[in-house]
Amino acid sequence: MSENMDKATEQAAKAQQQAIELATKAQEQAAELTAKAQEQAIALAAKAQELAAKAQEEAMALAAKAQEQATMLAAMAKEQSGEAGEQVAGVVDQVKATTEGLAGQYGDSVTDAVGKGTDFVDDKTGGALSGVTEKVDSATGVVVGKLKGAKDTATEAATEATDEATGSDS
Repeated sequence: MSENMDKATEQAAKAQQQAIELATKAQEQAAELTAKAQEQAIALAAKAQELAAKAQEEAMALAAKAQEQATMLAAMAKEQSGEAGEQVAGVVDQVKATTEGLAGQYGDSVTDAVGKGTDFVDDKTGGALSGVTEKVDSATGVVVGKLKGAKDTATEAATEATDEATGSDS
């Protein structure tokens, strides 16, 4: 029995030795795997940082490009508004010239025709509406006078419209 005991003790010692060796190997492998995992984590973090820096550079480049395009569009809009102001001034000049021409050519005829019309009304009503007809005659004279003198008014309106369209002050 002592022999069996010795064998059992010897086998137990061997098993214990093998267990220690396996545990040591497991610790070594675990340490190696931990080191590899740390290296990979550091490499991934570096790559992520690199990608973030690249993304930031691209975002800044896109922002600069957007700013450049916005500036260009603003310049184009300002140029077009200036052109629009010039067009408005041209139309106002045409209206002014036409109005002056018509008022100069037909203003007296209009005043005379309205005067004859109000005289007719006064005759038929026995002067009952003379207050109204006088106002009509007066208003006609004022309007025709303004149209004949529209040159200064139209020039001022054209200047104001151009300044408003271009955003400048004359």
